[in-house]
Amino acid sequence: MPQLMDEQTALVGKESPARPAPYAVNQAMARFWCEMVEDPNPIYFDEDYARSTWLEAPFAPPAMLFTWGMQPVWPEEGRHESMIARLSLPGCTTTLAVNATQEYLLPIRYGDILTVTNQIASIGEEKTTRLGTGHFVTTLDTFRNQHNEAAGRHSFTLFIYRPPLADTAAATSGRTTGGASRQPEAPATSRVETLPALSLPLTLRRAIQAVAGTRDYYPFHHDE
Repeated sequence: MPQLMDEQTALVGKESPARPAPYAVNQAMARFWCEMVEDPNPIYFDEDYARSTWLEAPFAPPAMLFTWGMQPVWPEEGRHESMIARLSLPGCTTTLAVNATQEYLLPIRYGDILTVTNQIASIGEEKTTRLGTGHFVTTLDTFRNQHNEAAGRHSFTLFIYRPPLADTAAATSGRTTGGASRQPEAPATSRVETLPALSLPLTLRRAIQAVAGTRDYYPFHHDE
């Protein structure tokens, strides 16, 4: 099994310079996000309700964490490069998102000014799955407020791989005869708390709303 090279392992744990979030945390964007993802929780905006809880004041939806750090799609000047853009895995031409987890450390309040740092948290040894041969790579974004306090972390695991030959195209797409498609399993991670599953029917409208609300316009999320 090929071993990772020094220039690859040297990237692990190396944190990028902090970049400012493009917008201060604000109620207008939070209200729009709640509208798009259909989140009715009153604690985000109702001051009387929030005062009755241990949080004492409204705060931004925790699941918006990654949204605050999304860079503008226009203009493109001054965009910040992620650490994973520096990672070269020869022959691995295809990327599959495996899972994302978030850790909420502090309430993010309206008016907070966030900065974001990015790092490659881990690069797995070469692994062969039905999709192809490659590496599980986990990135970690850390969000800090204006007091330099870590408010949250976003962990994202990718499978970066080289697909099999064209005569195994069915495996490349993750399909098996007579069965449902499956994603490769990510390495096990520790969990502090597991919340009940929440399921919403996926419609075209909801897909569009999710993109608008989260400002997540990465091209691989849709067909061009």
